[in-house]
Amino acid sequence: MVNNMSLEETIEDLQTRISFQEDTISKLSDIVARHDKQLQEVQNRLSLTINKVSDLSASNNEGGEDAPPPHY
Repeated sequence: MVNNMSLEETIEDLQTRISFQEDTISKLSDIVARHDKQLQEVQNRLSLTINKVSDLSASNNEGGEDAPPPHY
């Protein structure tokens, strides 16, 4: 800050800076909320995928290890 600024100019400058900071904080908050929602969706999809893979693994093992390969 320049020392030659009057008190009124200094206050105006600070108010402008605060206004920009509040806008930036609001935008960042919106982004964080959107990312949180996306993260929840990804976690849900991952959980479903893990369950499907587990089900497929279980169904593949039901034939037993002594079962002949499919080409016999």
